[in-house]
Amino acid sequence: MKRTLNPFWHTIAVANGIGFLLVSVYYIFNLNFLGFLLPLNSYIYVLLGLGLWQVLIVYPMIAGQARGTFPLDLGLAAASLAVCLYFAWHGRDITAGGWMLVPPNDMVVWLSGILCVLVLEALRRVAGFSLFLLCTLFVLFPVFADRMPSFLLGNGFTFVESLTMHALDSQSLVGIPMAVTGTLLMGYIIFGVVLKRTGGGQFFLDSASALMGRYRGGAGKIAVIASAFFGSMSGSSVSNVITTGSVTIPAMKRTGFAPHQAGAIEACASTGGMVMPPVMGAVAFLMAQFLGISYFTVVVAAIVPSLLFYFGLLVTLDCQAARAGIGGVPVSELPRGREVLKRGWPFVGTLLVLIYMLYLQLEAPAPFWAILFLLVVVCFRKRGMTRGDVADLLEDISVSVSELIATLGAVGFIIGAMSFTGVGTALSGELIALAGNNPYLLLIMGAFASFVLGMGLTTSACYIFLAVVLAPGVVSQGFNEIAVHLFILYWAIASNITPPVALACFPAARIAETSYFRVGFTAVGFGFVTYIVPFAFVLNPSLILVGDPLSMVVHITFAFIGVALAAFGISRYAPFVGKLEWFAAIPLVAAGVAITIAPNVEAELVGLALSVAILALSRFLRRCPPIVVQG
Repeated sequence: MKRTLNPFWHTIAVANGIGFLLVSVYYIFNLNFLGFLLPLNSYIYVLLGLGLWQVLIVYPMIAGQARGTFPLDLGLAAASLAVCLYFAWHGRDITAGGWMLVPPNDMVVWLSGILCVLVLEALRRVAGFSLFLLCTLFVLFPVFADRMPSFLLGNGFTFVESLTMHALDSQSLVGIPMAVTGTLLMGYIIFGVVLKRTGGGQFFLDSASALMGRYRGGAGKIAVIASAFFGSMSGSSVSNVITTGSVTIPAMKRTGFAPHQAGAIEACASTGGMVMPPVMGAVAFLMAQFLGISYFTVVVAAIVPSLLFYFGLLVTLDCQAARAGIGGVPVSELPRGREVLKRGWPFVGTLLVLIYMLYLQLEAPAPFWAILFLLVVVCFRKRGMTRGDVADLLEDISVSVSELIATLGAVGFIIGAMSFTGVGTALSGELIALAGNNPYLLLIMGAFASFVLGMGLTTSACYIFLAVVLAPGVVSQGFNEIAVHLFILYWAIASNITPPVALACFPAARIAETSYFRVGFTAVGFGFVTYIVPFAFVLNPSLILVGDPLSMVVHITFAFIGVALAAFGISRYAPFVGKLEWFAAIPLVAAGVAITIAPNVEAELVGLALSVAILALSRFLRRCPPIVVQG
């Protein structure tokens, strides 16, 4: 629970936001003021200091006791800022002098330990106890690695060595997660906040309303399209549900959707935003760094799977609306498309600027140029932004960036421990042996591991752990590397809509005023594509746009057909047929799934023929008059 900031601390948060902006622009644009170039590790320590300072002030040590713990929180915040600035000042010395292996004095050892503890404490306040416990275990793991069972056996280190390496080595706290945060994510988080604060969220909602509102199940389709837009910018399923769901869920209930259906639709749509280009979520940037490819390559690979996800959700929703006789939103309540575009063209232009910069593979500066374009346009419009708007914007930037830094900084401990001890490579080999070198069994094990870890960890933490431990083994079995990493991501986000955890369903159920479990189990049906598409693009890389163009067109077409057929079966309704009986719906789902994941055209054609036969038989039986048996 966040602390309500008084005017003084609100001003400090605004100053923190300005600090984030200035230091990120200085580093990303490689500015050279008075001949001073900021080393990467110094830059990361500055970000870490600002982030920990903000988190330890905003989040009280004990939830619900904000006043009683404030002096201690302030002391911890000041200590974190001081320690990080000290290490930032000595960034070049740390690298050149090898401080992580041979600290120059005892003070560096003590400061390293203090920094690790402060990062873990900030993580506990932001992300909860489960991730805190996991990261704490990995901080200590190098101390016990040489005494672990065979599959976890690795190089051992002393307690002091473990702390200094975690705090100072470029493979741990200041490693990949924080490097990605500083060089890529910073701009996109700020971009999302600016877009929301300048009216982008309302524009997406109005655009979805004008585009889909009048059609069958229109309120639900508005929720899907709006959440796809907004979720792509926010990268968080829970915040997406809270932001857009407060509007879309009551609208769906008002037009005829059952409360649990309204909550499930919004939860699924918000979850899909995490894998929807152009921005996606934090994991996409981590993926690009792990694979050593451009972020634009990740975006291109994610296009078709994300479209399949939302296509399946829309078809399922449409069929459910047809079964229940739910119509569209009255035209009088919908905005006119021309007026929406006239009012919101700056947001369209901003997205085009962003996409063009991504196409040029200028991933790091792209969001800053898009922000500049948007702010210039906003300032020249009649309303503009007031001083209060700017202050609120900067506070949002400070808090949003700080929460991510606290999480991803601590997640770096996982990579560091695996790297220092060498256990990551060994564990991957053990998983291959456990699967008996069966690539399909290894995929199923990977899906299960991603899902289970996704229950207790953030998506970023789950992805990082499995990218180190699982991905190399799966790739070694001949699967496409990008497809494998996307596979892990999709199964990690599946826990957002799957009971018993289903994080996105909690706020959705609260807004819908219905049972969380009803929302969760309904979301499994609406979001069924989440469970089948990962297998589809791993087995058939054409779905991530790898291969010859003709093969891509054929397999992508069949994938959309397969998803539609599976949606008909799950909804027990098909166009031109009507309601389906269970004996037809079950084989139709199986055939649709088979078409979607089939690796060759022959199997796809067999599944299509079976589906056509099922639908034709169902239509015939519905049109036949009932047989009356006379006694």
